[in-house]
Amino acid sequence: MSASARSRHATVPSDQKSFASSETITVLIITMSPPGVQPEQKVGSNVAKTPPRERDRYGNDLRDQILRVEADIELLAKTLEGCRKAMLLSKLAIAAGGLWILAYLIGAIRFDAAAMIGAMAAVMGGIVVFGSNLTTSKQTTIAVGAAERRRTELIDMLNLRVAGVGQQGEPH
Repeated sequence: MSASARSRHATVPSDQKSFASSETITVLIITMSPPGVQPEQKVGSNVAKTPPRERDRYGNDLRDQILRVEADIELLAKTLEGCRKAMLLSKLAIAAGGLWILAYLIGAIRFDAAAMIGAMAAVMGGIVVFGSNLTTSKQTTIAVGAAERRRTELIDMLNLRVAGVGQQGEPH
């Protein structure tokens, strides 16, 4: 069974407002219909069937699948952005720790055990964080490519028509 939903606004009587902050709330009405059958839409006073939606060989709606794949691509893009930021911060930690150690080696600063331990920890931690995020970034890039290919396959399965092209292939 597939479900379709529509929303309707309702007014809440003033004595029942304890759960609502305003007088208008949205009520979600869900209607169930068998697979492949679209719910009827009221158009004016006439009842019209919605056009059938394209489905894959398993009966799943292609447009819904495309939307899910696009949402996955957005999440993967956010993951990539987070990896880039973490890699930048890890490079800064490596550089800061390396500069501190270098400054000690050339005699610009006196030896301080706590500072030296902190500098070494920054270098080692930066290397670990950089390597981890580099691996995640590579894996996420591969996943984005696969999702984009899947989206292209789903779009190709749709029966799309080219708008504004005549019989000779010339625009109107």
